Amino acid sequence: MTITDTPTEVVMTVTARNEVCGDVTAAVYAMPENRLYPWPQTKVESETFKIKPGVTTVRFAKTCVSAQFDLVTGETPQVINPDTGPMHGPLLFTIPWSGVQHWSSIPCTATTTTSPNATTTSTSPNATTTTTVPTQVGGITSTVPPTTSTSTTTVAVGGLQQQRPGTADTASTPAGNVQTGNALAATGVSTNLLGAWGAVLLIAGLLALAIRRWLIEIAG
Repeated sequence: MTITDTPTEVVMTVTARNEVCGDVTAAVYAMPENRLYPWPQTKVESETFKIKPGVTTVRFAKTCVSAQFDLVTGETPQVINPDTGPMHGPLLFTIPWSGVQHWSSIPCTATTTTSPNATTTSTSPNATTTTTVPTQVGGITSTVPPTTSTSTTTVAVGGLQQQRPGTADTASTPAGNVQTGNALAATGVSTNLLGAWGAVLLIAGLLALAIRRWLIEIAG
């Protein structure tokens, strides 16, 4: 986990290879303005969620109220006190410490009250009204990293092709120079051409034999 502390918010980023067992709670506790003893603390807001494989980001907004931001497992009581109890459950991390105290220097807006029977409006700068802290705890986002693909792609290195005798293969032959799979590599002569010449010689031989017999019959 990493913690980023900015002037406007505290960001806790958790990177998990596996799902975290049990629930995790982001809690905001308002603190008394006493840095020597900031107790008891009162819960302002909390949200429980799961941390799954991937990156989970929790953002706590800073306001005019001094508060403690905790990322814990277990219970988050409404009021906590280390002396009299109870206390919230264990922090999710001890290194780094997943609890951050924010001592606010932002003045809270004064509360204006109006009496229906009065003609004036009074402003109390030290009003004791309850302040709602926009913690943005609900803005938890979880991003699951992409799964590593185990598929492989076969690449034809150099464009090499395998040619089998007796099959036509023009995939690797440039246009205008088409070769057939049964071409004779030694002579460069096609077997189709040899067959044609053989047929011509056979017909010529038969014709010569017929003429010879015809001439013998005439002479006899």
